[in-house]
Amino acid sequence: MIYNLPRKRTNNPENMWIINSTPTTTNLDVSIKFTYEYNGVTKESDRIFLYAGGKTGHSIAYIGFNHADDIVYSAGDCMLVYFTGWLSDSLRTITFLEPPTGDLLKWLQANAVKQ
Repeated sequence: MIYNLPRKRTNNPENMWIINSTPTTTNLDVSIKFTYEYNGVTKESDRIFLYAGGKTGHSIAYIGFNHADDIVYSAGDCMLVYFTGWLSDSLRTITFLEPPTGDLLKWLQANAVKQ
């Protein structure tokens, strides 16, 4: 009898980025799986949003993060959150489960450091 355990998904350190402490924002909505750490727990997301104005101000959101519209970074002009900057410094480090491409890659190259 052969029993196959489910494959454990592992982070690819080649796809790890640390986002700048004060990144620029643009309007970008990308479906891509990545992991991050918050309060000592590694979590997974499958979408990243960058907002450049409006009710959400200049901000970054990870889908599935929390119940406050998923915003993890705010430039201080967001009407949905009470904080300015990163909700937690650990949220700046994200590891993509597949290599980022296109507009997301361009944004990362301008606003983050690849590890």
